[in-house]
Amino acid sequence: MSNATTMNRTELCEYRLVVLCETVTPLHTGSGEASHVTDAELRRNAKGQYIMPGTSIAGALRTIVERISGVAQTGECRLYTRTDDRDDALEPCPCAVCRLFGNVEPGKTANEHSPVKAFASKLTVFDAVFECPRTRVVDGVAINRTRGSAQDSKKFDYRQILPGSKLQIEIRAVNLTTLELDWISAALRIIARGEVGLGGRSARGNGFLKPDETKCFIDSRNVHEPDDVLAYVLEKNDSQKGWGNQVAKQLDQFSGNLLSLPNRIGCDFLMAPAPNSGFLISDPVRTVATGYDAASRRLDQKAEIPGSSLTGVLRSGAERIVRTLGGIACDPVSDRCKKPRCLVCELFGNEDFASRLAVRVSSKEESREMPFDHVAIDRFTGGASDQKKFDALTMMEGEFSVHFTIDRADDPTLANWMIGLLALTLRDLHQGRLWIGKGGSKGNGLFLITSEPCWQMPVEWGMNKIELSNCVLALNDEVRKREKS
Repeated sequence: MSNATTMNRTELCEYRLVVLCETVTPLHTGSGEASHVTDAELRRNAKGQYIMPGTSIAGALRTIVERISGVAQTGECRLYTRTDDRDDALEPCPCAVCRLFGNVEPGKTANEHSPVKAFASKLTVFDAVFECPRTRVVDGVAINRTRGSAQDSKKFDYRQILPGSKLQIEIRAVNLTTLELDWISAALRIIARGEVGLGGRSARGNGFLKPDETKCFIDSRNVHEPDDVLAYVLEKNDSQKGWGNQVAKQLDQFSGNLLSLPNRIGCDFLMAPAPNSGFLISDPVRTVATGYDAASRRLDQKAEIPGSSLTGVLRSGAERIVRTLGGIACDPVSDRCKKPRCLVCELFGNEDFASRLAVRVSSKEESREMPFDHVAIDRFTGGASDQKKFDALTMMEGEFSVHFTIDRADDPTLANWMIGLLALTLRDLHQGRLWIGKGGSKGNGLFLITSEPCWQMPVEWGMNKIELSNCVLALNDEVRKREKS
């Protein structure tokens, strides 16, 4: 790879890559600060505008490039094999990705006399400003795995940017090789087309985008060509002028070989509430606005099932399945999973390990809302308890499209037992053993899977079809193997 990066170099050339995107799902870019309204505010710039920081975009780009270039799998990057006692510990990492994005932790020093050598990134990634975004504050809560109810003192909320908000991602790059330009353009295409989410909670369906195909382009100019430099100086007030050549005019042209993320499994299916069953995912804001004691969450006039709600249900069901098979599944709320990680943490992640599973849920049609009255029962008289009447605005009917991705499925063996675990969990959801939202013990939140889940295996594996029965057997074998070890 080191030889490839030194070939076909376009010396002294500057590139400008621009992609105009629109949010498809809610997006959260945390500022690390709370306010009197929410526990987690969005990031703003000095003008008070909501932004996606350039550092967040650059981090996502680097992660994608590490994967499509192979340095993450081979360990060629010293980021994955770094130790301070190596002879070359003070030298900058020579891998192609570090040469493109700059050295990791350039400020780190081994001692006061021997600073770590580093080099700067070839890229400048600008903050992306959201155009007239709509925002909202949403609530979340940790679930106690034993009781199946809310964990004490674990309620939180955060602000989101809603779908339909536009942002422009812009990158300046200098002296890129042909291969490096392919990597960056492919990574931008992957983000713009919603294959990878930006910001926080992307594994729960947040931060996915779609591009405006007419406003995606790559420009270049030779900074040592007098005509190009003069054009740039004369048109300095118009950022789209002063560039000599246009490398690409559409997103499909961003990468000649259309590089994609390796070892990624996809799954799509439809689900709908079971007959005579509604579902209630409470929204405190709508509760106050409607006057009901509990009102369902909605997004753009459609019923909303957050990816976090479905992920939590699937995780709870997966823990029960693993324990039923004789395996060990930790409780991430009460204690941390110790290495080696349990099967559930290996798939769903924990505080120390990013989730391999990303879940996105979107409503395909409008749902009907119905009010219901409830009352608490006095256990001694058998009648209604005084002053215990309450009501709820519950969603009925509707259909939802669900998209799963299992990331970093590094080999078919690892993928098989993960698919088997998800397949068994989805079967439990379809058969009414799991429910989504509140009131499951009263018949609410029961869903049916209305279309056969369609699994898409990585192209590089050369597999056109997957046998779910073999995946379930692989799950059982993995439980037995870990039990013995």
